[in-house]
Amino acid sequence: IPFEFSFPYNCDFQLRCETRVSVASVSYNISADNTVDIRCDTAIKASVCAEHKLRAVSEISSAGEKESCGRYPIMLYFAESGESAWEIAKRYGASFSEILLQNDLDSDTVDTAKMLVIPLKR
Repeated sequence: IPFEFSFPYNCDFQLRCETRVSVASVSYNISADNTVDIRCDTAIKASVCAEHKLRAVSEISSAGEKESCGRYPIMLYFAESGESAWEIAKRYGASFSEILLQNDLDSDTVDTAKMLVIPLKR
């Protein structure tokens, strides 16, 4: 079913419209003079998005010399439920107590699957 919409403002936005049309109900009535009245109710659901590109940063420059950091000071680790913080610390050469502290863990075992911050030694 063709579907049109209008945007009331003059702008340079690119509009995108996604529509879904479905039949809500159909009914008919045959009258005494053999005419048929058909009623079809439709539901139209639409999502309209406006896109506009804006250049927010025009230039980036560095003040000073670049530092070489070798390894990153932290790592993000996606732990499964039941994993041991001790085993994770051993695997990555990290401090067990720092893993507990940085992730507000009360015990060695990770209760639910979650992202952990692993502070790495330099």
